Amino acid sequence: MIKPIGKNVVIKPFKEESKHSLLLPNESPPKFYIVVEIGDEVTKILIGNKIVITPYNTHPIVIDDEMFFITQEDKILAKII
Repeated sequence: MIKPIGKNVVIKPFKEESKHSLLLPNESPPKFYIVVEIGDEVTKILIGNKIVITPYNTHPIVIDDEMFFITQEDKILAKII
């Protein structure tokens, strides 16, 4: 696995079965992710949290043929409760 540094978060996409959506003007639609690893300085997000983030705020990485993304904690729009 990969261990992010500082306020970075490793996330993995998942499909949220919901009737709700969040659209921001002039931006691509947000996507749903699950947090799989957090950096030492992350304070508001925990491993296993489901989050909403716009795709352009992520950096794709492939580990063992599996797609993950790295983002910064302050780029996360919301937690799904």
